[in-house]
Amino acid sequence: MTVGEALLLGATQGVTEFLPISSSGHLLLIRRIFNLSPPSLQSDLFLHLATLLVVIIYYRKKILLLLRGRENSLLFSLLIATLTTVIVALPLTLVELPENFIFPAFLLTSLILLLPKWVEKPPVLGYPWWQGVVIGAAQGIASLAGLSRLAFTLVAALSCGMGREEGVEYSFLLSIPTVVGALLFSLWREGGVAPLPTLVGGVTAFVVGLLTLPTLIKVVKGGRLWYFSTYLVTVGLFGWLLKV
Repeated sequence: MTVGEALLLGATQGVTEFLPISSSGHLLLIRRIFNLSPPSLQSDLFLHLATLLVVIIYYRKKILLLLRGRENSLLFSLLIATLTTVIVALPLTLVELPENFIFPAFLLTSLILLLPKWVEKPPVLGYPWWQGVVIGAAQGIASLAGLSRLAFTLVAALSCGMGREEGVEYSFLLSIPTVVGALLFSLWREGGVAPLPTLVGGVTAFVVGLLTLPTLIKVVKGGRLWYFSTYLVTVGLFGWLLKV
């Protein structure tokens, strides 16, 4: 990966990680459109690590409460969700899908984004264990490229009685152990990455992500997820039909 490619991919990651449109799918799409070097799992994960720092900064107060033992119910739920994610996602890593899978995956994600008004449930007190199972399973399924982790986990959270803002917060808190675990596993299995391009891509993703996350929160509060559904339908259909 060159420095120029790193800048482009970092900007893509910074925008798409905090929108329910699949960052992994868009990284693959950008590589195909611009005929970039083949994707590296480690470099993509480092881009995710950069945007993860944005999550940690944005939700630092909640994370401190978790670390100090003041949100044990939430912490236990996140642990259950993480374990469920591993159980569901590990078998999916053995599935080899064609790169064109991202286009039907975009279309599926677009349908998921239309569900909130039908699946939202009355508020549930606390964080019962089954919420972690449902949301973790949704995240595990969304490990396939082109499926949006945020879209799947947010809709799952709404169906479990969480509010929109609470669902977004839960989704991003859940991403912390998920991304860190995936990165460590990838480094152990496949080795290191090119330092300079990775650093450039990471810094770019971090800066762009800082600007994008607050926008997402406003959009979710306003109930305008269908905007992204329309976008994904357009990209998915054109990409599929034109064989990008």
